[in-house]
Amino acid sequence: MQGTYTLTEDDTIAAYRLYFLAHTFSRKGLWQIAGFLCWVAAFGIGTGAFIAYRNQASTLEAIGIMTGVLLSCFLLFLVWMAFAYHRHRSAGREYLRLGGLNGVEIHWRSDEHGHEAHTKHIQTRLAWGDYHGWSEDAQVLLLYIAPAQFQIKPKRAIAAADIDAMRNRLIAAGVGQLAPLR
Repeated sequence: MQGTYTLTEDDTIAAYRLYFLAHTFSRKGLWQIAGFLCWVAAFGIGTGAFIAYRNQASTLEAIGIMTGVLLSCFLLFLVWMAFAYHRHRSAGREYLRLGGLNGVEIHWRSDEHGHEAHTKHIQTRLAWGDYHGWSEDAQVLLLYIAPAQFQIKPKRAIAAADIDAMRNRLIAAGVGQLAPLR
């Protein structure tokens, strides 16, 4: 299997979106979010209880203060998540704007031993078992070289049979899928 493709802005944006979703809503990402929300809850309850104690508030007033603090923290968390998503989406556009791989031809070749990709300036060759993981959606297949470094394989430019073969070789090599929980 081999071929040539050129990355577009849409490919890069789709890749960064998938990267964000795969890492934020994976098991590890959800545990981190749950831990953060537990910390926020403890902070909100503790702060609300402290304010209520200092002001000698009744039980109902104390519950109201704690609820207000918790809602404020939760709203800040939602703003942070929206900002993180926008930052990752913007990173792809900025990367292309600065030159990145925009318009660069990428030549690739795969066999049973591994995957090779090269441009005019960069060449990589990895055995299937050396990849950190993989993820995919309807637009791209990402091959993770490291937790935050990946190769983008646009599905519009690579035959479905070749994408299936890559996926099957990754699975056969024991490389796990990094995908959002469904």
